[in-house]
Amino acid sequence: MGRSGKKAVATVAVVAAVSMTATACQAKPAAEIVGKQWQITAIFDDPNLPHGVPDGTQAPTITLGQTTYTFADSCGNGSGSLQWKGEAVEFGAPEQTRSLDCSDQAQTYSERFHKIVAGEFTYKQDNNGLRMREMKDTKPGEDRRGWTATTSGYTEGR
Repeated sequence: MGRSGKKAVATVAVVAAVSMTATACQAKPAAEIVGKQWQITAIFDDPNLPHGVPDGTQAPTITLGQTTYTFADSCGNGSGSLQWKGEAVEFGAPEQTRSLDCSDQAQTYSERFHKIVAGEFTYKQDNNGLRMREMKDTKPGEDRRGWTATTSGYTEGR
């Protein structure tokens, strides 16, 4: 094999190695999380506020996909982008696509969820449900913000 042939083989080998490395580094979400509709059970954003869904209010739901999420609550629905990063996930800001009339309590809880959902979170899924914990640095004595959810079913044909 001539010099140019060896260069071509070396170039192909380097391109293949880089391609395999890039593919191996792309984070994939756990199959137990994607495609399910999750019902929000608690929001941890302010220790002075109740964490649970107010009585008489529909619990918000969120469905996580490969690159987007959708949500719905008593006050409307919408979506946002997301990016899986190994043991973490980054949510883009939510965009409400439909608004509904709702009670003051439901509106407050909806606003709290919209404020907390954007950001980078570590996630844990087990028999108790799904737990998202914000990755942002906290002050001494301050808890990390986040939310918890339980599954309310599959939505993507599983």
